[in-house]
Amino acid sequence: MPVSKPSILVVDDEEVALTLDQNSFVRSGLSRGDGAVRFRSLDLFRRRPPGYDLVLLDLTMPFMDGEETFQRLREIRPTCQSCFAPVSSSKIVSNA
Repeated sequence: MPVSKPSILVVDDEEVALTLDQNSFVRSGLSRGDGAVRFRSLDLFRRRPPGYDLVLLDLTMPFMDGEETFQRLREIRPTCQSCFAPVSSSKIVSNA
């Protein structure tokens, strides 16, 4: 039986960054992942909360930053796993 690839939701305020991230997943052998800009990410997540294995969040989005987005995702699914990716650094901060 084939092993399913993890389902990833990428949240960023820049469409170019979303596309680059998704293309990187494909090159790494992962599924393409869903990309979403800020508030749209909450709608996607709300439609299928158990459907995402990992959420990658940009910390520095305007209006609703990564931390606030994460809190809202946790309201929908308390066991949500995410990584915060600061734009100004290559360092990844995980909540896991």
